[in-house]
Amino acid sequence: MLKYYLSLGFINENTTIIGHSIAPVFISNNDSYVNYESEKELANKIATEQVFIPNAGHINSESGYDTFEEIVSYL
Repeated sequence: MLKYYLSLGFINENTTIIGHSIAPVFISNNDSYVNYESEKELANKIATEQVFIPNAGHINSESGYDTFEEIVSYL
């Protein structure tokens, strides 16, 4: 996963990675920015739980998410 982020220039050799999250990570199977398998791999490493939202894109306003109803209802 880190090699993937290195290749995209998101991080470099001097980037500090901070361990673990107590929050769930919300992921989608058709994110246009992050490959689903890479997304799952990162979520497995940093989150206590993964919440899958099918066909949600990058889960941002470009994908039609500006109220995040699924996330709010989950919380």
